[in-house]
Amino acid sequence: MKKVLTIFILLLLTGAVVQAQEQQIVPYTLADRDRFIRLEAEMGSLRNEMNSLRNEMNARLDSQQKQIDDLKTLFFWGFSITITLIIFLLGYTIW
Repeated sequence: MKKVLTIFILLLLTGAVVQAQEQQIVPYTLADRDRFIRLEAEMGSLRNEMNSLRNEMNARLDSQQKQIDDLKTLFFWGFSITITLIIFLLGYTIW
């Protein structure tokens, strides 16, 4: 029991020492402020670049979708004409 109590007290003391080390105040300097301002400016420019790339991708996807729609229309007309000719040919042979 004494061993368990001693180990428990040692663990509590080590936890208190670790917490004391973590609570050190770090000064916020002017260099940090300038670095943060530059970082915000770079993030803004990256965000603008990402938006322009997204717009370009959307334009490309729209043009590809239009091409796919044109192909679907072409296949629809092609199959329609082929089926019509087959039906006409069957009707002519039966007649």
